[in-house]
Amino acid sequence: RSDKERTQAEYEASLMRRLSAERIRPCPSEGSVASHAGRRQADERQRIACPMLHASQTVVDGPGQWKVSIAMDRVGGIPLDDYAREDKNKQSFWDAASLSRQLLEQLCPTLEHVAPHCVHRDINAHNILLAARCDKENQDHVFTLIDFGLAADTVSWRSGDWKTKDIGGDCRYWPVSCWKLFLFGYKYLQGSKQLTNEYIFGLDQHSLVLTCVQLLVEVARCQFPEGTEGLEKAWTAYWDDAMRFWRQLYACFKQKGEWNALKSAFLQQQVAETTGRNLAGLRSALSACATVVAARTPPIASTGASVTAAADTQQFAGFFRTLGRMLDGDVVDWAEIRRLLAAPVVPPSSAPLAGGTSPQVQANFCLADSLAAAPFRRFSHQRVRTLDGASSITRDVPEVGAARVRAEVDSSAATSWSTSSPERSPPSVAK
Repeated sequence: RSDKERTQAEYEASLMRRLSAERIRPCPSEGSVASHAGRRQADERQRIACPMLHASQTVVDGPGQWKVSIAMDRVGGIPLDDYAREDKNKQSFWDAASLSRQLLEQLCPTLEHVAPHCVHRDINAHNILLAARCDKENQDHVFTLIDFGLAADTVSWRSGDWKTKDIGGDCRYWPVSCWKLFLFGYKYLQGSKQLTNEYIFGLDQHSLVLTCVQLLVEVARCQFPEGTEGLEKAWTAYWDDAMRFWRQLYACFKQKGEWNALKSAFLQQQVAETTGRNLAGLRSALSACATVVAARTPPIASTGASVTAAADTQQFAGFFRTLGRMLDGDVVDWAEIRRLLAAPVVPPSSAPLAGGTSPQVQANFCLADSLAAAPFRRFSHQRVRTLDGASSITRDVPEVGAARVRAEVDSSAATSWSTSSPERSPPSVAK
């Protein structure tokens, strides 16, 4: 193993030690006042949903020979992708949305607490465990984030390590900025402030929102109510392409293939552009879901049941709105995400438009208006020189960085995976 791998493993141990010192255990002792709903919600906001470290040790066996041992809690539960795969766990759309919302509500304060320490860089459906809550008074679930093996120190990352650290994580959850960095290097990325900020500040937010959508869609498979079916279609389009790109990258990694040849193939396939289009489709579908759900908010009457139904629907609308905000490519911090989740949603008027247009169609008009109001971006076609000397056409390249495609494709494009275990990243092929 390299010294770089040893340094990363020792950093993981140091990081988990710091987080463990600040962590609140998720399962209070029996009879504790924490079982009260109000106290439970307060504890949930403080809980650091990651394993507790108990001990670590580095043993040097000789020149270039070492072993880092880390002893942590054995966390209960199963990975989200395994959970969603089982037929017995299929639920209604609203139950699946509630489960996905719990995931975001629980991990948001955790990542807000973790963010000053590190960027996780490997959030995905296999690195989050789902378990039943220890408190028997409710049916909520407990989510725990694991595997900080690719984490980067926040201060060092923002100070420039993002330029030189190997790209990590599961490429199925990469934003467009990751693909651009992989293909062209950090100098090209610096030509776009939006892409640079997304890569430096938004990796964990992006991968978590994709995980939330994945959990919802896969658990609620084929049970989407009218007006929300577009979310399933948009996710399927995104995931099919993401899996196709991942298989190629994973094969190159496992077989020690030629990275330049892979990058050339990805340029021909327009990986970054395809990912961007699919993400735009997801954003549109989430926006439509938020608007349709808000339009169905029942009037708040004097009965407790009506008030509860209205509040629940408002929460769902706010949840979809928050997911869309996390996917829009602009920097959003964890405190803003919490505020968005808690903010009330004003439902659109239920009165029909001229000609008897339904609230669902009104939602589509609202979505079209919001898309029309988006700033116009200029794109161009550029012939670029790939890293292996070939020439190809890159379409839909933002003009701001087009010149840099030709001049600044450099060796800064990362081509290796930073991990203390070569089998861990990319993850194994899903069965």
